[in-house]
Amino acid sequence: MECFEALDSACRMGFFVQEVLFHWRCYCGCYTRSYECTPSSKATEIRSTEFREHNFDQELNVYNNIHFGHSTSTKAMAYADLANVPPIIGLYTSFVPPLIYAIFGNSRHASIGMFAVASLMVGTVTARLAPSQATNATVIEKNPNELFNLKSVQVAVAVTFTSGIILAIMSILQLHFVASYMSDQLVSGFTTGAAFHVAASQLPKLFGLNIPSYDGLFKLFYILRDVILSLPNTNVPDLVTSIICIVFLHIGKWYINPFVRKRIIVPIPFELVAVIIATAVSYSFDFHNRFNMPIVSTIPTGFPPPRPPNLSLIPEVIVDSIVLSIVIFAVTISVCKLFGQKHGYATKGSQELRALALLQIIGSFFTCHPACSSISRAAVISQTGVNSQLGGVITASMMLIVILWAGFLLEPLPKCILASVVVVALQGMFLQVKKTRQLWVMSQIDLAIWIVAFLATILWDVVQGLAIAVAFALITVIFRTQWPKTAKLVQVGDTEIYRDTHRYQVHTSFSHIVIFRYDAPLLFFNSENFKQRALEAVEKQEDELKTIAESHSSGETGDVFQPEKRRDRIYDLPHLHFVRRRDKKVFERMVHYLIIDASGFTHMDQMGVMSFKDLAEEMAKKRIEVLITSCRAKVRQKCLQCGLFEFVPLSHFFPSIHDAVLFALHKDEVEEAKKLADRGVRPGYDRSSSSLTFIERNSGRRASLFQRNKVAASLDRRESDSSMGQTSQIEQRSSCGIFKDEGCDEMLEQRFDKDEARRGSNNEAVKSDENNGSFNEVVSNDRFKK
Repeated sequence: MECFEALDSACRMGFFVQEVLFHWRCYCGCYTRSYECTPSSKATEIRSTEFREHNFDQELNVYNNIHFGHSTSTKAMAYADLANVPPIIGLYTSFVPPLIYAIFGNSRHASIGMFAVASLMVGTVTARLAPSQATNATVIEKNPNELFNLKSVQVAVAVTFTSGIILAIMSILQLHFVASYMSDQLVSGFTTGAAFHVAASQLPKLFGLNIPSYDGLFKLFYILRDVILSLPNTNVPDLVTSIICIVFLHIGKWYINPFVRKRIIVPIPFELVAVIIATAVSYSFDFHNRFNMPIVSTIPTGFPPPRPPNLSLIPEVIVDSIVLSIVIFAVTISVCKLFGQKHGYATKGSQELRALALLQIIGSFFTCHPACSSISRAAVISQTGVNSQLGGVITASMMLIVILWAGFLLEPLPKCILASVVVVALQGMFLQVKKTRQLWVMSQIDLAIWIVAFLATILWDVVQGLAIAVAFALITVIFRTQWPKTAKLVQVGDTEIYRDTHRYQVHTSFSHIVIFRYDAPLLFFNSENFKQRALEAVEKQEDELKTIAESHSSGETGDVFQPEKRRDRIYDLPHLHFVRRRDKKVFERMVHYLIIDASGFTHMDQMGVMSFKDLAEEMAKKRIEVLITSCRAKVRQKCLQCGLFEFVPLSHFFPSIHDAVLFALHKDEVEEAKKLADRGVRPGYDRSSSSLTFIERNSGRRASLFQRNKVAASLDRRESDSSMGQTSQIEQRSSCGIFKDEGCDEMLEQRFDKDEARRGSNNEAVKSDENNGSFNEVVSNDRFKK
């Protein structure tokens, strides 16, 4: 009867917790979504997880879970010793948090439990606040109720509770995007540096030495110095046992298991074998008394009763808890994303943040250490074929067996064995150094982030190293935004594509047109840089034109071939471009147009618009027109609000670079025709060098009917008033294209049709040749008469 009452109470408590979680979820999540809390969505949000397909043949494999459970228990005890708390705390942490994560977590392969870096950070706090008990955390009674009397345990539990509260605040404020600022390179460099701290902290246990703890700058080097100076006091049995265990685990993990995995899925549990053999030998020969070897000693049986943490310690651990919370979330979400992409399922950062907050807060009432995911455990789960958290529940049940019945069997285990297990487990982190070669090839900035994170953690400590690494990563973002890459664009071959002139050796350029691209948002901190780089591009083009003009005046003749280093190959284009020697005034002609490719302007503020205004004024003094292309809608709106159209007319905005180039070339033709008409000279059109040839050569299959009609109309209008009328129509084209790129061609086609009808033109339309991408013009005989 008492059992039924207990079950009923548990169910009532479970429904209460679900209701609280539902209101929390609705407050922090649903108001940011586009949907409301419908009954179907409520059921999903209360559960905080999805119903998944289970492969029970794989996930209920007893051998898999027994192996994983025992290897996890061994490492949990070792990491607890690293955190300066009794080893039983590691077993508690490997039992309670995984059960909570199995209910509320999102990843199918993340294994929640002890983590080396988290244990190192907690060990630093316990060594600072409980130095007398940090070196001897195993002096406890058989009763687990006495655990909470240890100051080191109180500090660790306070860190767990505070970390949970911080994660809960981050979840309520929807701050899961914070993990985005910790890139994979940053996390890799930080964890690699932290691995050296973990290994250094295990050296005294491997050599059987007692050295003081350190904190602050050059902590790692002080530990190494003391270890070297204390080598004469080495406990030889500890050293010999450590060497044998490390060699045994290394050979088994890196040489035997890869061979075994070719035949069976689950590897041999060498950690479990080492622990069983070492425990048996230590118990048989009484290593503790005969050789003065430290052992695990007393392991309480059973669970301590739930009790709240010591809230008076929160002010002393708040800073360390904030950093630890960020590390836990960043590492866990990285593991979730890595194995989610590998196995083809999505993970939610907000849901992971809530799950981590719950398991930390609830775990603190059961005397748990801060729990975190581990990439090594997740890799083992992935290899064994487990595809949900059901395997984690079964593994947690193995922890329960050790806690309730088998814990006392591990009391004679030497601590140097646990230290050896930790050192061998860190080999995967040490091998992350190999990533530097790949980063050097892919991105030097990412390599710099990795090196700074690694060196800052090595030279200082894990908390300070992480802070420096994050700050440096943000500085690189500012640096790349404030001094971004700029490019002078040219037309690639006979296409409508415009690319960087340094990357393509086959291009068509126009001496009086500069096409400039700025690859960054235009904001207050880089607006001056944008203006300066644009002016430099124009000045460089003018200097080149002057050089060519001087070279022409020296009497040189012939074609000037300009071979360049091949970077991007275009096999269907020639490999050399050349500049033909034309009339002298072609080379003396200065820049008339500056076309700015605004496709890189994802954002623009008032200072950015002001830099555009200043640039337009500078260009106006040089009689250079500014044309803007590929401008986004929100950027155009900002230009309208800040009055940029008073300096750069609306007609100077174009949907593409090619449209702006056609506008500039056509305007030159109109102005030239007007000058000739003013002098009473009837203009002649040389099809080999006019803008018509350029349009024919570059339009291809995608040439719009508007562009063709535009050229045909320009050839007919030989009088000045007709030329000005055509210019206004071109402005209508650009102003139409700025706000509504689609449908402009049809509107303008109708306008040109009306104009042609009024003039009584009998010219035939331009037809496209769909087979080869070019088009042939059929024009009347009087069109090209001089």
